[in-house]
Amino acid sequence: MSFQFESAGESHGKGLIVFIKGLPAGLTIELDKINKRLKERMSGYGRGKRMNIERDCVEVVTGLRGSKTLGSPLVFLIKNNDYENWSEYMDPITGYGREVLSARPGHADFVGALKYNFDDMRNVLERASARETASRVAAGAVAEILLENFGVKIGSFVTGVGEHIFPLPDDLLVGYERSRKSIFFTPFPEEDEKIKSYVDEIKLKGDTLGGSVLAFALNVIPGIGSYTSYNERLSAIISFHISSIPATKAVEIGLGSQSSRMLGSEFHDEFTTEQKPSAKNLYGGLNQYLPKGIFRRSNFAGGIEGGMSNGEPIIVKSFMKPIPSTAKPLNGLNIRSMKIEEASYQRSDVLAIAAYSVIVSMQLSIALAGCYLKKFGSDNINETLDNFARYKEYIFKRFST
Repeated sequence: MSFQFESAGESHGKGLIVFIKGLPAGLTIELDKINKRLKERMSGYGRGKRMNIERDCVEVVTGLRGSKTLGSPLVFLIKNNDYENWSEYMDPITGYGREVLSARPGHADFVGALKYNFDDMRNVLERASARETASRVAAGAVAEILLENFGVKIGSFVTGVGEHIFPLPDDLLVGYERSRKSIFFTPFPEEDEKIKSYVDEIKLKGDTLGGSVLAFALNVIPGIGSYTSYNERLSAIISFHISSIPATKAVEIGLGSQSSRMLGSEFHDEFTTEQKPSAKNLYGGLNQYLPKGIFRRSNFAGGIEGGMSNGEPIIVKSFMKPIPSTAKPLNGLNIRSMKIEEASYQRSDVLAIAAYSVIVSMQLSIALAGCYLKKFGSDNINETLDNFARYKEYIFKRFST
């Protein structure tokens, strides 16, 4: 058993469908938790006018009764309010018009039209749009609910907006909580006005921005993932899920690229009798599954060794490219005339890093939920949690003898 999800739908179509398979029966699903994450995804300074139209929330189509999963596929609908303004062009039977002919750099437009033999790139951009990430957030929120039953806490915050890079907060959870007071989802809301001026300046130039995010998972039990096969390594699974976000251009586990400039004696996370959880050592020393009085000096590996969780916090850094639709259009290619011309401009954000941070954490949730169900999963949630409890008892018993 494993957590699996698929999505369907176009940006200006009737809505998005979220199809989740592999959940054990009897899991309580609180829709408010899902809708809260969807609302967060719509938040943040720099978003476009689309956010004034949509009011994202899930409508359950099938798979729940009495707020509990049935063991069958769980299906949600997220309606697109903007469909009313686009029905003439996006109706599944009679839709026509509003063609997109000039390919935009940084988008799926050109290659998608080539691959699927379209002469109107609207067929590409409607599905390739970042609107699709609302589906990921809904599925990720379900995964997060599942992980809560195992004591896992998921969170994320923004660590950079364009050229502005922020230090890591001393405490992960405090940093996460403070980030929700910031219009940019950084742990330093007192910096908002300075960053806002910077974003406004970029917007006046007709340009866009990207940024960076740190996502984390606390209390992940050791042994999630495996060293026995390349496609079961936890770092590979997490990297795949986060790299699949269209805006992602790099993913780092723990110290990531910085580790290539360090000595082995500096990087690797030694065992020690001193507990020192802090940002300087990437929050090492928070492992509750080690023998009493034993800690890790650091967590530069980001909670993953040999393709498996080691009990330390899972730390993932992700990097978002600048929004590709610029108000001052770049040169594009007209797919009919094959001439260089000003690229088509579609309504867009200037900055969506706050939304991106939510999407990254939800993709992390999906990755971990799949691994947890693969190790502990059964037909119903009670058996699944029993399997987890026995494994946890085995770990503590082994370390206590």
